[in-house]
Amino acid sequence: MIFSFQDVNTGEVVREWKFNVSQERFWKSQKKFVLFSGGRGCGKTLMLVLKALDLAVRYSKNFILMGRKTYRELQDTILKDFFDVCPDHFIASYQKSEGRVKLINGSEIIFRHLDTIAESDIRSLNLGAAFIDQAEDIPRVIFDALRMQLRRVGIKDGDRKIYLTCNPALTWLYGAFKQEGNPEFEVVE
Repeated sequence: MIFSFQDVNTGEVVREWKFNVSQERFWKSQKKFVLFSGGRGCGKTLMLVLKALDLAVRYSKNFILMGRKTYRELQDTILKDFFDVCPDHFIASYQKSEGRVKLINGSEIIFRHLDTIAESDIRSLNLGAAFIDQAEDIPRVIFDALRMQLRRVGIKDGDRKIYLTCNPALTWLYGAFKQEGNPEFEVVE
């Protein structure tokens, strides 16, 4: 599968990626909660960023959370990859102090470190989707709180999802995504 971004004025392809089999399976998953598990360097974070941008561009006024455990990790991985990948002409504004990118169609992506975020902060969100990088570092209670916030109006129910990545390890993710047999969960390895 090939995925690309086009210039909104000319239609010219400005960036293009060829997905491997696992990346394509992650991209096309119909499950509500999708975990991409793999070793370092297999493209997990890239897939989170591309999928978040895809949903932000496809649905005007979408509201998406992208998170990682600490602020430093968030800066060094997700934010860096986001600005490396996102075409400049998609961005209307970037408020660094708030960790908020507004796209030209009114969608917003907020970047949050999840180590000190309170459940009460999460409860006030009205999300179209959430993305958690290195989810093995995040307590399950944060994931469960985010699940309740997937209620953004105007987003197809099948596109209101949580996407996660992890390195293979025996954490709460193993139980939730492999052992519990929940039909809404999928692991892509």
